[in-house]
Amino acid sequence: MFSAEVLGRIGDIYSQIPVDFSIEIELQIEDYEGYDPSNLLERFNEALEINNYINQKDKRRKWLQAILLILAGIAILFFMGVGVMKHWFGPEGSESASLWTEVLDIAGWVFVWEAVTVLFLEPNPRSLLGLKILSRTSGIRFYQKGNPTPLAQENGRDIASKWEDEGKLQKSSKIALLLSSSALFAMGAYSFASSCLTLFSSELSPLKIAVYMMVSCLVSAFDVLAGLSGLSLYTGRNPKRKTSLVCAVLLSAQLILYIVFSVYLMTWDYTLQAILTLLIQGGFVYGVLMDLFKKKKDS
Repeated sequence: MFSAEVLGRIGDIYSQIPVDFSIEIELQIEDYEGYDPSNLLERFNEALEINNYINQKDKRRKWLQAILLILAGIAILFFMGVGVMKHWFGPEGSESASLWTEVLDIAGWVFVWEAVTVLFLEPNPRSLLGLKILSRTSGIRFYQKGNPTPLAQENGRDIASKWEDEGKLQKSSKIALLLSSSALFAMGAYSFASSCLTLFSSELSPLKIAVYMMVSCLVSAFDVLAGLSGLSLYTGRNPKRKTSLVCAVLLSAQLILYIVFSVYLMTWDYTLQAILTLLIQGGFVYGVLMDLFKKKKDS
């Protein structure tokens, strides 16, 4: 009964009233056609919960889209930097080199700024509607048209308490999973590309090249696999829980070994790269474990 169009109309009415006013929704219905007004309150809450659920999915989609755009922009800028260093676009200072550098530089930053637009500048009507109803609704009442006595009613606090929303821990774990998975995927791709560039500029023996590439490919493949499995958990589309759990266990073992050896040897790596690596690995483990906990709780 309460379609998206009805909720949208309610949101439009809220927009026309000053924000410092609380709002009471009164529905005057001439013929209930056998519906129980109390059941209509439940249907209204269900419509709000569906709106909130779709809003959460839209948020996850926008975050994923923004991260992918940023990764694409970084990849283009990385390609530009390597190309300039290796003189792929022509001699330094030549017209062709300047042209290619300018084009790739603009393209890379366009992707980055598009991510900013998607994440922060595009309004989300469903999110705005939910915020309006949660913060400004004092109550909802159903009336028989012409009868001043409400047939069913509920105050705003009771409406808000029935919304199923993710807790702070769950929200933080989703963000941690998205960022760490994206970072692991980027690290794997970067590691493989750097290994190839180093290999082509070195004079190693065929045996050393084979060993070097095998180790590099294994490390890069693990990072990429962990990143993809984590992103599948974040999106919820065909989630690879077993794969992500295995990756989380291996990363946990790596973290524990690092801490044990650092304490035993009294040597700590305070470089930015080491700190970021620990944060990425820890964020991935945290996100996977919280997803596993939520799945067991729901079942």
